[in-house]
Amino acid sequence: MDVDETTVVHLNYRPDGTQINRELIQDPDIGKYLAWRDLALESAVPFRARRT
Repeated sequence: MDVDETTVVHLNYRPDGTQINRELIQDPDIGKYLAWRDLALESAVPFRARRT
């Protein structure tokens, strides 16, 4: 499957952070997901800039 700006996959995790499964979303409101992506990118901190 190609992943692009038309495909939405929910990644589901347990409370401990391990992945449970992936869920392909059929007919998503793509604008909503792109807005969430853009918001997350605006708030993102480069991995190398993280404090340990």
